Amino acid sequence: MFRATLQKITQSKNIFLTSHKNCPDATGSVCALIDFLNAQRKNVYPYLASPILKNLRYIPGSGAIKTEIPALSNFDLFLIVDAGDLKQTGIKEQLEEVRQLGFDQCFINIDHHKTNDHFGDINIVDTEASSTCEMLYGFFEETSAFIGPSAAECLLTGIIGDTGNFTNAATTKKSLKIAASLISQGANIFQIIQNIVSAEASINTLRLWGAIFERLTYNKKYDIAVSYVLQKDLIECKASEEAVEIVSNLLNYINGIKAGILIKETRDGAYKVSMRSTNDSVDLAILARAAGGGGHKKAAGFTVNNFNQKSFQL
Repeated sequence: MFRATLQKITQSKNIFLTSHKNCPDATGSVCALIDFLNAQRKNVYPYLASPILKNLRYIPGSGAIKTEIPALSNFDLFLIVDAGDLKQTGIKEQLEEVRQLGFDQCFINIDHHKTNDHFGDINIVDTEASSTCEMLYGFFEETSAFIGPSAAECLLTGIIGDTGNFTNAATTKKSLKIAASLISQGANIFQIIQNIVSAEASINTLRLWGAIFERLTYNKKYDIAVSYVLQKDLIECKASEEAVEIVSNLLNYINGIKAGILIKETRDGAYKVSMRSTNDSVDLAILARAAGGGGHKKAAGFTVNNFNQKSFQL
């Protein structure tokens, strides 16, 4: 599966590495590849459109990730992981511009999202994988790459993040087997879970969660629970952006619902809609795709420009 990818990496000198956002799987994937590419003595420029979230800074190699866009024409390989399309990288226009220059450049797309649009010259998309980090474990195994404690920590972070600490529908026999292997190779599962979940259980975070749950609305007809959070809530509660991410998964644990939906106001005034489900009859990816977003059957999202909380209802 990964033979062409390894061949391109071997042939390349300057590699631009990016993903879609600051989440455990995206950041873990990028950092695992930093470790791999450094071992291959490649010039790698790891980029994310926004700074690393505070609770993900424990990931080995995360300090090397940059938020400044370099001269993209200097790269001969673009390695894009855990992104359903170029828009999710935050620099779609710049990437398309350099692609149109006609240089001998290659775009490699490694992802597990059902809504991936196969934008790469080489596309490795496995919608059955729990996470992109699970796929990269397969890449390392197939290419006989050494997985030390640092890479193991990165990969297990992504698997834990996308499986919701092994509690959602993405959890499989394969993901658990790989997780066990990564622990044996030095990954600290307790540190990972503490950083992803427990580190956010501060007084300010709990106050924010209280505000979100107070607004919770339930539609009995469709078995859907919805709430929202505004930027002013974060300011008033003195809570972090990452504190909001956990709530999307928490809504998923409400008994008797088919889906939990959280609407979050972003810093630029748009509204990010995050959807989660454990119900086999629900395919959130279809809804997200129709709204211009993407994701998986059980976890998906999209962004809208307007949301009137005064008339908020299901």
